[in-house]
Amino acid sequence: MATKFTKESFLQLWKDELLPSIHKKIQEELKPILKDINDVKGKCDEIEKSQKFLADQYDSIMILLQTTKKQISGLKQSTNQNKAKIDQLEKLSNDQNAIIDELQQYIRRDCIEVTGVPLTPDVNAKQIIVEIGQLMGMELTEHHVSTTHPLPATKNIKNRLIVKFVHRDVKDEFYKKRKMIAAKTTKDLPSACCSEWLYLSEDSY
Repeated sequence: MATKFTKESFLQLWKDELLPSIHKKIQEELKPILKDINDVKGKCDEIEKSQKFLADQYDSIMILLQTTKKQISGLKQSTNQNKAKIDQLEKLSNDQNAIIDELQQYIRRDCIEVTGVPLTPDVNAKQIIVEIGQLMGMELTEHHVSTTHPLPATKNIKNRLIVKFVHRDVKDEFYKKRKMIAAKTTKDLPSACCSEWLYLSEDSY
């Protein structure tokens, strides 16, 4: 005799056999899907961490860039200030060189370089100049000589002396008569004790 299914028996069968079987089947089907979902979630977490790391790095780079820009701006400003100072110093140097040139030209108007004069502590340089003038036939005294100043010796020339006269006309006469001592030495001067050739020049200093 065939078993008669009733609603109650079907529900009991559903509960006892069919539903657990369906649950089991669903669980088996969901297992790889859940694994894939977990894998994707893990990868998303890694991507999120990477994005955070990149964001932090970006922020650090932006801060460094801002700092670098400020430093570059400061360096540019400092460079411009230094350039302005250099330009001022160059202008000042050029102005001073021009003044020195003018001063040298002014000094040369009344000065002569005398070579051969022995420069020792016991030598009266002004008296030597007076004696050179007298040797050339000039009526010269120490009052005609403003100052005398020794020049550093060069490789080939020693005993160099700059002489500045009080008046330019005296200097001009002194220089014009230089040929008269062409064959003279300091031995011809009363105050000198050695023998050195005497030379006069205007433009060698």
